Amino acid sequence: MGWIKIRYSEKGFTLVELLISLAILGIVVLASTGVLHMASQSNQTVITDISQVKQAREAIDAIMDEIHYSRGIVKYTKTSITYTDFNDTANTVLSYNTATGTLTVQRGASGTPITIVNGGILKNFAVTQNVTNIYSFSMTFRYNPNDATKDLNITTTVKPFTYL
Repeated sequence: MGWIKIRYSEKGFTLVELLISLAILGIVVLASTGVLHMASQSNQTVITDISQVKQAREAIDAIMDEIHYSRGIVKYTKTSITYTDFNDTANTVLSYNTATGTLTVQRGASGTPITIVNGGILKNFAVTQNVTNIYSFSMTFRYNPNDATKDLNITTTVKPFTYL
């Protein structure tokens, strides 16, 4: 009696192989989605932080320009400085409201205060005089309101133009 030889010539994958490969593919896709989601959240945080730092830098640049090109300092306190504008004889007051965290400039006694920095971002503002006619400004910006470890401290000095 002879043995019957059966040949399987059909090529392809079995159902078990297909199910295993689909399961592995699903795991890889889920892992990739999680990583992409974390990366997009991190990117959004960095963009927000950069925007806040840019606002802080623009604010301090505006203040330095105002003081540098003034006719001179009239008086200063820890949270405000009064100076005479170069183009005007009226005094301009730069003041920081500790309760609201808002930095404003008011030109002349009857001028409307203009907000330079909105409340919440500026946590500290201080004016000191180092030597005659050289003033230091220290500011602390909290560009992430929920994280005090991300405070940005900026200190700079300026000398009014008339004393150069």
